[in-house]
Amino acid sequence: MPVFAMREVLGRMPQLAAAAGSSESPGPSASARLIRTLAFCGLALLGGCSVTAALETEPGVDISSIAPGATREHVEAIVGKPVKEWTALSGVHYCVYQYYGGKQPSHINAIGMVLANIATMGMSELVYQADPEAQVRDRKEGKIFPLMAVSYDSQNIVIGAFPEFTQFTVLPPDGRAPAHETTTPSPAVR
Repeated sequence: MPVFAMREVLGRMPQLAAAAGSSESPGPSASARLIRTLAFCGLALLGGCSVTAALETEPGVDISSIAPGATREHVEAIVGKPVKEWTALSGVHYCVYQYYGGKQPSHINAIGMVLANIATMGMSELVYQADPEAQVRDRKEGKIFPLMAVSYDSQNIVIGAFPEFTQFTVLPPDGRAPAHETTTPSPAVR
């Protein structure tokens, strides 16, 4: 919408310049032009930092190289130290890792910010800029920290990786992931 308004104003510039020397009214009064300019500037605020922060995305940690044959050191260089570990009766050592899965955009928050900007004529954007805690909160919101289980043999070599691990996941006693398991996170996690 603002682009059309700008094109209209720019398209009428020759007419406005020609009429400036005459006593005829060239179109809208100076106050109407001022209001239009202020409205245009107000619309520019709608794409402010709060909306941008809400729509920001980040890729997560790439766990695709965590596969049978990798070392524990390699795994922990990617996802960090385990949050839980145990050894099964079969001798397989299991570790559960929590890793950074990325940041998803928050369309609901972005729509809310746009509506707040419209309702307050951009004043909510000024309040957002003055509140560093809100900015930090918005940067954290939408970040995903999924769990991943990895099984190791006695020499800390990966036997299997279970990227969509939950507290209810039943891990196999031999530590091997079924053939359909992969280390690529689902699209919702990316």
